Amino acid sequence: MTPKMPAVRLSVDSNGYEGRMSADAAGITVCLFAFSLLSFERQGDVYSRHFHWLRDFALGHVEAGEIFAAID
Repeated sequence: MTPKMPAVRLSVDSNGYEGRMSADAAGITVCLFAFSLLSFERQGDVYSRHFHWLRDFALGHVEAGEIFAAID
């Protein structure tokens, strides 16, 4: 789910993150936020599993540091 743009500026009020990342990294970051939120709002573990699968994938991403700085 990569937006078709070269780079984005991302600001996360809840943890003070401010930065720029590729559209690919931003898509991963936003999906991680969505899966996390849904995992707490819905019964079952489908969203939690998806969060952890995507998180594991993000560990190998070239911009892993930015992704994890944004979600932590």
